[in-house]
Amino acid sequence: MIRIADICSAIQSYHPAPDIELVKRAYIYASYYHANQFRFSGEPYIVHPFSVAKILTELKADDKTVAAGLLHDVVEDTPRSLQEIAKFFGDEVAFLVDGVTKVSFSNVNLDADERQIENLRKMFVFMARDVRVILIKLADRLDNIRTIEFLPEEKRKRIAEETLKIFAPIAHRIGLYKIKTELEDRAFEILYPDAANFIKRKLDEIVPKSKKFIEDVEKTVSEILVKEKIENFKIENRIKGVCSIWEKMIKQGIDIDSIYDIIGFRIIVNTVGECYNVLGILHSYFKPIPGKFKDYIAIPKPNGYKSLHTKVILPEGYKVEFQIRTYQMHKEAEEGIAAHWVYKDGTPISESGLKIFSWLKNVLQLSRETPYYEVKNIGEDIYPDEIYVFTPRGDVKILPRGATVLDFAYAVHSELGERCVGAKVNGKLQPIDYQLRSGDIVEIIKSKNQKPKRAWLNFVVTQRAKSRIKQFISKEDKQVAKEIGETTIKRELRKFGLNFSDLLEKGIFTKVLEDIKVKSIEDLFVYVGMGKFSVQNFLRTVRKNLEILERKSEEQDKKEDQDKKQDQQQEELREVQLTGDLKGVKTRFALCCTPVPGDEIVGYITRGYGIVIHRADCKQLGHLRTDRIVKIPKQSFPEQKEYVSKLRFFTDSPEIISDIVKNLRKNGYGISSILSREVNNKFEIELAFKVKDSYDVEKVMNELKSTKYITDIQRT
Repeated sequence: MIRIADICSAIQSYHPAPDIELVKRAYIYASYYHANQFRFSGEPYIVHPFSVAKILTELKADDKTVAAGLLHDVVEDTPRSLQEIAKFFGDEVAFLVDGVTKVSFSNVNLDADERQIENLRKMFVFMARDVRVILIKLADRLDNIRTIEFLPEEKRKRIAEETLKIFAPIAHRIGLYKIKTELEDRAFEILYPDAANFIKRKLDEIVPKSKKFIEDVEKTVSEILVKEKIENFKIENRIKGVCSIWEKMIKQGIDIDSIYDIIGFRIIVNTVGECYNVLGILHSYFKPIPGKFKDYIAIPKPNGYKSLHTKVILPEGYKVEFQIRTYQMHKEAEEGIAAHWVYKDGTPISESGLKIFSWLKNVLQLSRETPYYEVKNIGEDIYPDEIYVFTPRGDVKILPRGATVLDFAYAVHSELGERCVGAKVNGKLQPIDYQLRSGDIVEIIKSKNQKPKRAWLNFVVTQRAKSRIKQFISKEDKQVAKEIGETTIKRELRKFGLNFSDLLEKGIFTKVLEDIKVKSIEDLFVYVGMGKFSVQNFLRTVRKNLEILERKSEEQDKKEDQDKKQDQQQEELREVQLTGDLKGVKTRFALCCTPVPGDEIVGYITRGYGIVIHRADCKQLGHLRTDRIVKIPKQSFPEQKEYVSKLRFFTDSPEIISDIVKNLRKNGYGISSILSREVNNKFEIELAFKVKDSYDVEKVMNELKSTKYITDIQRT
């Protein structure tokens, strides 16, 4: 049975001036208010705080930490308040008790992946705010798992899983290797009893058999070090933990007989120089295993661990691991953070300790106004830019400080972010721009009618949320551009008597898209709608491919002269043309000569496209079959609101084009397109403009002929 006198005596053994009365008062207070409480084992509840205090003295914790260890369950398990603890024991003890009470894993998801579990460990450190809170929590967990056999099986497994996934790794991080190993092994035995029993049976066989081997190795190495004039050294051996052995078996896919570092040796010397000297001696007497040397003196582990590790092959063929360190390094390795506990000027941890534990940097800083460390907000000191937020399932999401409900929704899933309309934060409704805080439990509320808005970019802070919102907005902009482009292209095609659906059905666009190097017709719509591609360029390519198709069609027709259906169609069309009636006949104007009312015209009977109207003087007629050309009376000229005519001319001064365009528009002629190319130091201009009839064309041609610098005017 632990006595308060034992606790006080232990503190006095390492603390030069402890407040023993504080510890005694904490003992009396805890004993009184836990008096009618009992553990599952049936023993008085006060035994547990006593055991926690005892473990803390083994870690050389200060008097206030030990007092807080005795009181750590009073606020949670009795009617006593934190204010009362502060009144009787001071603000610092009350702070430590409050920290232990607040650090809870009751709502976490232990089935989460390793990344989420690591987030939980960070959450633990974040909420603890003081390294002494972590020590009390670890001592509390260690005593609980030592007496866990009295708990129900389900609760035992829950505690064991928490211990293995969260508490043991944290103990490792602050260098408490003995506590880490015990936590691991006890939790492992609960979760995996068969595997644990198997390894323990194997160890019962290996260790006794290895007794002489251990003695021989220590004797041999000792004689070598004496011979090499190494003084005041110490050789120890250690047995690998049950859980560590199992993890190595699983990770490397080997059985226990293949693990050669179950038994390891430590050589402890006085100075760093002697460490490297001993390393050289071992490598000169025994063959080192390549790739198995690690220098944790030059580059310590993040938790401050320093040592040289090497693995060698003994003359008998055995593989053995040696750890070489100084006595100070050994103390730090064995005691962890306790090795940096000092008690002068009221400071519980040394400056070197603060430097070593960089992941807990600035947790404690010496306060000039108080005789002990003033604990700062760890959220600003250690993780200045991070908050830790829970999902309803207990998963942790790490977000930047200032993150909102919407940032959290996008962190969970993009679709959840897009449909987010708000959230329940700790059970209370909050808007999407509400800024979250560490420890918040967030349940997103969504609506199928919600969609991302550009205004959201004004308050989200995570890159994921910004990227997804921009992506959605860009997609919507693209859809709008597609609709604009599609409307524009179809309208321009209709101006030339072309139907988009007909061209699509005939496969014209396949070759057109290939020529203009656009992947799909949808992409073309988008490019035109965004102004990235000229619709005139597209129309020129369509015209070129239509002409090619027409020529191919004519060649095809030559081979099918005997087709009765085609002959019948041709006869019907000829009959129509001879009577001067084009009603009900499909017609379109040729792009090569652009006929207008008043022109002498002819019709060319095509296969599947009806009659193409050409000017009688069109040069392309010479390439067509004469038996398909029919005369059409002027009065039968197909009617439409306006017509397009084209002129081609040459000029030495391209600047004159702007004057021509102004005059044409001034006189009421709309401009369809202007194309220009340089030929033999002159500029060839092709002008397409809107007219009512051939009289307008002649009028424009006469005006151009009277214009200086223009030559060779002709219709195309």
